Amino acid sequence: MNFAGGPDFRSFGLEHLTIVDPHVLGPDIPDAGQVQKALARPRSNEYLNIDIESWPLEGPGQASSIAKYQKTLSAFRKADPSVKLGLYAVLPIRDHWRAIGQQGAVALDDWKQQNTTIASSLVPYVDALFPSLYTFYGDKDAWVAYAQANIGEARRIAQGKPVYCFLWPQFHKT
Repeated sequence: MNFAGGPDFRSFGLEHLTIVDPHVLGPDIPDAGQVQKALARPRSNEYLNIDIESWPLEGPGQASSIAKYQKTLSAFRKADPSVKLGLYAVLPIRDHWRAIGQQGAVALDDWKQQNTTIASSLVPYVDALFPSLYTFYGDKDAWVAYAQANIGEARRIAQGKPVYCFLWPQFHKT
């Protein structure tokens, strides 16, 4: 999506990012037909971003969700080995308060450890990381700290892969 008066990212190779979500993929691991339908969507660059926000990466469903992401990404890779894949807002875990914690704080360290664990299972399946840097609260300085922490964490766990951030020039209604 483009926003009036927003920055032009074409010089960075991002004209438009094609995103597929459960409307195209279905509610569970997509079948071959759903994968082909997603791959047939027009792309102005080589990236295809998968946006599945219903598979929890924290709590008792974590292992199942990781397996679903792996199977989904593998299905895309099998159908088109040339496609470059990413997952919307999966890595690092979106957690405003833990991300902006003080260095050495238990919550921040726990967030980083969770990201390391999940990244070891998912980063080998993607070609780039796409963290979400949406604005949830009205504190500009806290948002800057949140953005810096997420970008730094994404780079740390990306295994040298590129990091492209999702920005939304308005407040998220939460």
